[in-house]
Amino acid sequence: MADFHTIARHPAMLLAWLPLLVGLQGIPHTGALRTLFLLLGIAHTIWLARSRPAVPPGSAAGVEKVLFWALTAWLLVQSALIAQDSSLSLNMLAGDWGKLLIMMALGWSVARVAPSRRWLVVALFAGAFLHVASTLGRQLFSLLTVGGLAVRQSLLADYALTSPFTTTALAWLLADGAARIWHGRSLFPWSAPVTAVLALLTLAAESLLMAKSGQVITAILILVASLSLLRHPRIKRHWSIGIAIGGLCAIGLVVVVGASRWSGLQESFRAAWHEPIPVQAVIGDDAPIASNLNHSFYMRAVRARVGIEGVAEHPWGLGFDPDVFSRYVTQRFAIPQGISSSNSGLIDFTLANGIIGAALLLLLAASLMRRGWRTFVAGRPEGAALGLLVLHQLARYTLDGTLGGSRFTGIGLIIGAVWAMSVMAKDEPSVSFVPVRADADLDQ
Repeated sequence: MADFHTIARHPAMLLAWLPLLVGLQGIPHTGALRTLFLLLGIAHTIWLARSRPAVPPGSAAGVEKVLFWALTAWLLVQSALIAQDSSLSLNMLAGDWGKLLIMMALGWSVARVAPSRRWLVVALFAGAFLHVASTLGRQLFSLLTVGGLAVRQSLLADYALTSPFTTTALAWLLADGAARIWHGRSLFPWSAPVTAVLALLTLAAESLLMAKSGQVITAILILVASLSLLRHPRIKRHWSIGIAIGGLCAIGLVVVVGASRWSGLQESFRAAWHEPIPVQAVIGDDAPIASNLNHSFYMRAVRARVGIEGVAEHPWGLGFDPDVFSRYVTQRFAIPQGISSSNSGLIDFTLANGIIGAALLLLLAASLMRRGWRTFVAGRPEGAALGLLVLHQLARYTLDGTLGGSRFTGIGLIIGAVWAMSVMAKDEPSVSFVPVRADADLDQ
C-alpha cells in the first residue's frame, strides 16, 4: 500500500493519462479511450486532492471569471427563451458546454493539486507534441517505403485535425522561449537548445501539413511572441534584431513551403462577396467555380458571407447548436440538408448565440490574455503560455469550424489548467522559479 501511495503521488503519474486525454481530442474512433483517460484523470485528481492540500490562489480570477459565468448564463437564457428550438438548444448546450465545464474544472483542479507544476506543463505539452511526432513519423515511414514525403498526412488523423495540435505545441514552445529571454526562467525542465530543436520540428510538421489556417496561426503566434519580446527594456539591440529576423525567417519558411495553396486569394474573395451565391457551396464541396479561383478560398468566403448575413438576420441568435449553420441554410435556401459549418467557429457561435454571446466570448478571451500578460510581466512563465494559448485558440476558432464536439471541449482542459496556474500563489512549492539547467531533474 505504501508503494502504491508513493507511485500515485509521483508527478510522473500525470503522464499516465494527461497527454493522451489532450492528444486524442477530436481524433476519430477514440471516444472510448477519451472516456477512459477522462475517468482516470478525475480519479487521480480526486486522490491527489485527498492526499495533499490544494494550493490556494495567489490572486482572484477577477474579471475573466465573471465573464466566463456571464457567458454561461447568457447561453442558458438564450437557449431557453430566445432560441428557435429551445429543447434542441438546451440539449446541445448541456452536451457540449457541459463537457467544456467538466474539462475546465478538471484542468483547474489538477493544477491546484499536482505535485509538480513542471510535470503538469510537460504532460499538457506532450499531448500536443504527440501530433508533431505523428506527422514526422508518417514522413519517415513514407520515405522508407515509397521514397517520398507524404505531404498533408499524419499517423493519427488527417491534416485538418492534426494542425490544431501542432500549432498548440508551437504556442507552448514560444511561451517557454519568451520566458527564458525575458526572465531567465522556463516552463520546461530542459535547456534552451532543446526547446529550439522542438520548435523547429514543430514548424517542419506544420509546414508539411500545409493547412492554410495553421500557416496563418503560426505567423500570428511568432509575430506576437516577437513583438512582446521587443518591449523588454533590457533586451539589447542585437537581440531585438535577431528575434525579428528569426521570426521573419520562420514565417517565411512556413509560407514558402505552402505557397502554392495561396494562389487566387484575391480573385476568390472578390467573386465570393460580389457574385450570386451558388447553393451548391452550402450543400457540399463540389460547387463549380471559375478556373482562376482557388476552390478552398472561394468556398470559405462564400460560407462566411452566408453566415454573416445570417447573423444580420438573427442578431439574437438561433440557439446553441454545433450544426446551426446547416439549420440556417436549409431554411434560407429551402434545401433538405446543408453543410454543418461556415468554416468559422466564431461565425457559427455568433449565428447560434447572438451578437451578445460573441461579444462576451471575445471579452473573455481578451481578459484571459490580459491575465496572461500581467502574470508574464510579473516574472511567471505560465502567463506567457496562457496568453499565447488563448490567442491560438481564438485564431483557430475564427478560422476553423469548431463550434462543438471534442475539439471544442478539449481545449478547456488546457486553458483551465494554465488559467489556474496563472492565479496561484507565486511561491507554491511545486515550482522552481530559477533558470533550468539541461541536466535539471524533472521533479524540481
